Amino acid sequence: MRELVPRLPADSERWIAEMEEIAATFSAAGAPSGFHEGAAEIFRLLAKTPFASETRETIDASRTLEKSIRVYAQQLSQKPTDS
Repeated sequence: MRELVPRLPADSERWIAEMEEIAATFSAAGAPSGFHEGAAEIFRLLAKTPFASETRETIDASRTLEKSIRVYAQQLSQKPTDS
């Protein structure tokens, strides 16, 4: 987790559609799709962070898990609520 979580935003946008496709496939097969729907939502959130513009080659390798989570939580708190 310490190594992977800070790197997730760099690939997050490409995973959104894949998670949605898996969710749709599970749903069509009568299987629960909530996990993959949730994963797509998390990747949407990560794609809006300042880290999302990084690539695998330009990721700040010194960024800690704790710093990453703080930024992710800030992004989550900025998410508009459904009313």
